This record gives sequence, structure tokens and C-alpha cells, in this order.
Amino acid sequence: MRIILIALLCFVANRAVAQTESPWEPHWQARDGIIGFQRMIATPTSTVIVGDSITESFWWNLLGECRVVNYGYGGAKAEDVARHLAISLPGGAPSYAIVMIGTNDAKIPVPEGASDSYATSLQRIIDMLKAARSTVILASVPPIEQNKSLSDQRDQSFINQLNGVIAAKASAQGLKLINFNPSFMNASTGFANTDFSIDGVHPARASYATLYYKFRDALNAEVTRTGRPCG
Repeated sequence: MRIILIALLCFVANRAVAQTESPWEPHWQARDGIIGFQRMIATPTSTVIVGDSITESFWWNLLGECRVVNYGYGGAKAEDVARHLAISLPGGAPSYAIVMIGTNDAKIPVPEGASDSYATSLQRIIDMLKAARSTVILASVPPIEQNKSLSDQRDQSFINQLNGVIAAKASAQGLKLINFNPSFMNASTGFANTDFSIDGVHPARASYATLYYKFRDALNAEVTRTGRPCG
């Protein structure tokens, strides 16, 4: 009965969201339902990771001893994630949340005012998670690798701007920040290291392993700092 109720709630909520007419909308609606089922299996306080396809492709369901619910929405910008998080988050009480979003906001051509729009959407995500009593951890947007199939579809300079927005919000709000640039960025080129990705955007297996350890270590540090169990 609970499963049917969650499915019906997601269906009704998504009817309102569908007005965006994005080709990704059916996928995001499916993700809302999947997330609902994952939450039923996991504990109510399980850690959530929030983001786009890079997050959705994160295949671990544990970070160390912390159970994870994956709130990844492939193809989504920050504003899309914020809209769907308003559907999929209510009723949950994740103790911790890791947010890594922005790769699709940097899709070329980047519209005028995109940085301000991103900052507004990111703050909305943070506020929703805080309202659910989550300890929020922010992660930088991973860099783009050159000379791959999707390399020319993203603006690395704009990703740098977004990472500045993320760092500023983390500093102003006292949130832990995971900075991937020391691990993934080639300082001499300003782009990702060779073989960071499979297509210029999405991390390769070894890069995902690094991402896992960065997530785990940041989460463990926050668990130690706050003394709250991670679910």
C-alpha cells in the first residue's frame, strides 16, 4: 500500500512539473519514482547525494558505513534538480546531503544571466535540504577533459565561475566543500587530466573511485564533527 501511495504522489506531482517540456522530463519523472522506492528500502536518515548524470551514475549505495540514496537526475540543470527535489524530498529526513550540480548549466551556449540563475537554484536546493534537517556538503563541478566526444559541448570557463559560486556559498554558510580540482584538474591546461573521463564530461571508472573516496572522507568528517549518525 505504501508503494502504491508513493507512486501516486509522484504521478500527481509530476503532472504539474511536466509543463517544462524538456526531453529529459520523462526520465526525471522516472527518477522521482525510483528515488521513492530507494527511500523505502533505506533508512529515513540515509545520506543523499544530489546532482545530475554524474551523480546518477554513482553506483555505490554505501559511503563507508553510511547508506546512500541517489538523487541524481541525468541531463538536469540546477533549476531542474531543485524542481524535482521539491517532489522527491518531502517526507524524508536525510541526516547528510552531498550536492554536486552544474555540468549541464555549463552546456554551450551558456545563456546570459546563467550564473545568477544557477546561484538561485543552488540556494533553493540548500534551503530545502536544511529544512529537512540535513547537514549539507557542497562539491565542486568536475572539470571537462579535452578532445573527447562531449568536450566541445561544455564551457570550462563557466564551470570555473560555478565553482566560485559554490565555494562562496560554502564559505558564507559554513558548509563543508569538496574541491575536485586538485585531483582532476591539469593546472597547465586548465582542463581535466587525460583519461579523467569516458567522453569529456562523465568520469571514467578510476575517476569515480576518487570521487567515492572524496565523498566518503568528507561525509565521515561531518559525522565526526556533528556526532549525528549517517543512517
